[in-house]
Amino acid sequence: MKERELQFQDQLNQRDNETKILVASMNQQNDIDNDGIADSQERETLLEKMREFDEKMRLENDKFLHQKD
Repeated sequence: MKERELQFQDQLNQRDNETKILVASMNQQNDIDNDGIADSQERETLLEKMREFDEKMRLENDKFLHQKD
């Protein structure tokens, strides 16, 4: 009896996992289809912020080195 229960639970877990994988795959495809342009714009904005941060850090480092001397 216990073995049948465990087999049933295993089947339920497998179905649940397969369903989760399918839903995640569908969501990922939906995100790609719907947000391609938005993602590109967000990526460009992020890259610009990263560039500005890097430049600021470079300037701060130069300032620190100058003060150190």
